[in-house]
Amino acid sequence: MATLARYYDFAHRLRPPPAAWLLLAGGSLALAAGLWQYRELRAAVAQRQAQVSAALPASRPKPAAALDAEDSQELARAQALLGRDWPGLFRALESVPHKDIALLSVAAYPARSRVVLEAEARTPQAMLAYLQALQNAGPLRPLRLVRHEVRQDVAEHPVKFQLEGGWP
Repeated sequence: MATLARYYDFAHRLRPPPAAWLLLAGGSLALAAGLWQYRELRAAVAQRQAQVSAALPASRPKPAAALDAEDSQELARAQALLGRDWPGLFRALESVPHKDIALLSVAAYPARSRVVLEAEARTPQAMLAYLQALQNAGPLRPLRLVRHEVRQDVAEHPVKFQLEGGWP
């Protein structure tokens, strides 16, 4: 019985062997040496970077090349598109009830001050109601129906249509 108590004595404290203390001391020395070498390498890299940056000439921004005619036209088109009231247009499009309408695309033509909307309606009546609601809503005046077609290839026979309006 005394032998069993010796194995299950949890209060008995074991001392680590001397080899464990030697391993701990050796690991500590290796860590200190590694940190010392890391510090020296960081200092060498910083010194090398300073030498390279001092050797390179200071870069100056290159002057912009003159725009040719085609580039200046593209720039004018982009400025015309950016100068439009896009938030007002999207606000007007979102304010119109469109339960039976799917807006497919919005194309802007700033040179002609026009916007072309392509959409699809479940019924011709929904298409006409959407056209009337857009005319009453706002910025696209005068708004007209450019084309429409009943899609026979789809079971519900939706109406695909295109609207065009002036856009200030």
